[in-house]
Amino acid sequence: MKRMLLFQRAISEGALSLILQCGIWEDILTRYPQEKKYHLLLELLTPVAKSFPSEMGIHSVSQSLQCFGGYGYCEDFPVEY
Repeated sequence: MKRMLLFQRAISEGALSLILQCGIWEDILTRYPQEKKYHLLLELLTPVAKSFPSEMGIHSVSQSLQCFGGYGYCEDFPVEY
């Protein structure tokens, strides 16, 4: 149980930190457009920041359903919300 909950936490916090880092680099580029290294990093990480949460979110939801006993998707549990 603890492993499943920590997996969900790692996915959600990792996705959030990745998106926030991209936001920081975008803010830096807005203020200093001549910084080429941030532009290259942002071009590299933007597709990752878009695909990682959507791909790993499926695994996170699967683990949350297993925490409730593996009943599957039903309205009795707060996973739906």
